[in-house]
Amino acid sequence: MKKIYSVLIAALFLSFSVAAQTSHTIVSGSYYYTPTNLSINVGDTVTWTNAGGLHNVNFDLSSITGQSFGNPESFITSPTTGPVLHTHVFNFPGNYIYDCSVGSHAINGMVGTITVNGPPANTVYDIVSNSPDHTSLKTAIDACSLATTLSGSGPFTLFAPTDAAFNALPSGTLAALLNDLPLLTNILLHHVVGDSVTSGMLTNGQIVTTLLGTDVTVTINSSGVFIDNAQVTVADITADNGVVHVIDAVLLPNPGCTDPNALNYDSTAILDDGSCQYATNTVHDIVVTSTDHSLLEIAIDTCGLSTTLAGPGPFTLFAPTDAAFNALGSGTILSLLNNVPLLTDILLHHVVGDSVMSTMLSNGQIVTTLLGTDVTVTINTSGVFIDNAQVTVADIVADNGVVHVIDAVLIPNPGCTDPNAINYDPNAIFDDGSCQYATNTVYDVVVTSPDHGVLEVGIDTCGLDGYLSGPGPFTVFAPTDAAFNALGPVTLLALLADLPQLTNILKHHVVADSVMSGMLSNGQLITTLFGADVTVTIGPSGVFIDNALVTVADIVADNGVVHVIDAVLLPPAPPTTNSVYDIISNSADHTTLTLAIDTAGLAGTLKGSGPFTVFAPTDDAFNLLPSGTIAALLSDLPQLTDILKHHVVGDSVMSGMLTNGQTVTTLLGTDVTITINSSGVFIDNALVTVADIVGDNGVVHVIDAVLLPNSSSVDELTNFNEEKYLYSINLLGKKVNRNKKKMVILDIFSNGKVVKRFNP
Repeated sequence: MKKIYSVLIAALFLSFSVAAQTSHTIVSGSYYYTPTNLSINVGDTVTWTNAGGLHNVNFDLSSITGQSFGNPESFITSPTTGPVLHTHVFNFPGNYIYDCSVGSHAINGMVGTITVNGPPANTVYDIVSNSPDHTSLKTAIDACSLATTLSGSGPFTLFAPTDAAFNALPSGTLAALLNDLPLLTNILLHHVVGDSVTSGMLTNGQIVTTLLGTDVTVTINSSGVFIDNAQVTVADITADNGVVHVIDAVLLPNPGCTDPNALNYDSTAILDDGSCQYATNTVHDIVVTSTDHSLLEIAIDTCGLSTTLAGPGPFTLFAPTDAAFNALGSGTILSLLNNVPLLTDILLHHVVGDSVMSTMLSNGQIVTTLLGTDVTVTINTSGVFIDNAQVTVADIVADNGVVHVIDAVLIPNPGCTDPNAINYDPNAIFDDGSCQYATNTVYDVVVTSPDHGVLEVGIDTCGLDGYLSGPGPFTVFAPTDAAFNALGPVTLLALLADLPQLTNILKHHVVADSVMSGMLSNGQLITTLFGADVTVTIGPSGVFIDNALVTVADIVADNGVVHVIDAVLLPPAPPTTNSVYDIISNSADHTTLTLAIDTAGLAGTLKGSGPFTVFAPTDDAFNLLPSGTIAALLSDLPQLTDILKHHVVGDSVMSGMLTNGQTVTTLLGTDVTITINSSGVFIDNALVTVADIVGDNGVVHVIDAVLLPNSSSVDELTNFNEEKYLYSINLLGKKVNRNKKKMVILDIFSNGKVVKRFNP
């Protein structure tokens, strides 16, 4: 059968070769060859005919340059006036240049080119793509971008599963593989050998290594030739870059345990064979079962590291006790539990990606943690220390590593954490007291000046003193006391009483860069911290910032420069709006609602394009709620947000559009019911006291009660588990009167759960 197949292939190739040979004609005339450029195949014949005159065909030296053309083959014919100049068969692929070397023919443009193409490609990829039985394999190769590889120089041996082989896989497998290209690529590479291995080179029991780096086993018996469990149905389909063997099953590499959490996880395994084994006593289990590591357990769970530390490892965990965490202070613990990225970094600083027994430690040894930071081992007469933490219990062996108990929390990367310091370290975790501050800041220049008392008061009042004492750089255009007094006492007092406006004005005098006077140019625009521009004017009268004259320039500070000016710079007024939020925030009867909206972060929404209808409970409406309810809501943002959304409709609904019994859907997705009777208009149980306050983006209706969604009740807002509070507070060594539950003012964690904040 193999011999017959080889004869057929040879016959097909011969017939293709014969059929592919073609003759071409180029006409030669006065200073021209036609066609000038010709593309042919290897084995084609070209004949140059003469349309008149004395010509030749020169493939040797250029008649123009006298240099060799560098053609794959060279020849030159004698000049002739005959009807045929020359006939040539091209057997070498490449680009050929030629001319007529008679007289000035070449110089006058009698030059031509011939491109000889090689034989058509017949790579292992071409064999697959041209086969009607390998459409699935072609699809897979194309999806994994392996067509170029298998069309390359090789050599390759491809064990090619048929469509029937792919169809024999469980239903949906091929589709799943096409959605997992890394896995599919590995499977395909498991079918390719980086050599040309014909069937005659195979032996029974032979091991052949694939491009994946995995092995397949050759079995030869009376039933045929097998590659692993796949039978070769057609062998030795020869390609230009190797050989293809058709097989009747898909080869699957390296079955094994594919679960990274298993002890015997095999990263090279492709399909899971059910062999996974799991640890029963991991380093995480040791922490969980310990009575001295409840805070460490909470921290690990909060950061989502429990699965990692229950995985195959190996790990070494330096485990701080509850006493070690409590030594940080309750405020620090709560702060860390609310800053998961920071807490995660600290925990990873306690874990080493190896199993390090105490006997493997040496004095001065540097050990690298999973965070990528280092801890130092110190061994002396007092014991073994990891940085500043003493190992109190060593070598608690787990299935996936070892635990060493320590008496202090390890803090990575101490340094200066104050952004206002000159030596601020953004990588520092905890402040080590090393912060250094500028001694002559732009703020110091203002404070020490006898002419800038008002500016100093404004900066201090607006809380900008720390900022302007920071690293900068800053440029401050500093109005004198006389400049501020020129505004008049009424305006000046109004500014000092309106901190937002005063802050905006002061920011309009500060630039986030050090701009010396020599850097200024006439007409220059400079953007201030307020976000608006000031204009520089330079003329005979001096340098002006907008309308303010620079009277003293270039007072250099450690963090920038100060220019004294004789007038106050006023920023442009923001455009006025009248959104539903503006209506509420400008109302004297809606201070609690405004606070709630701001706390929940809904101000931006209610300032948006809308349209909105807001049912706006007054301050009196909120005060009708049980004592402590408002404080509880302000501490429970998800609950607060839901209640606020229950007061807003995503449409502009005027009172004239309401009907008795009508149901209106809120932004929460809940419904409120309209009741209209002789007593007035009600939204659920709330009376509309003022209707149809129209804004730019909707309408506000004032109501006399707070609307609660169906899933909420006043009891739910105020009720909490007293025992959890007592337990948590006792953990911290504090006491509370059972009858004064609202005295709890901190977020306290108990058993991994947050106990919500309540203010007295």
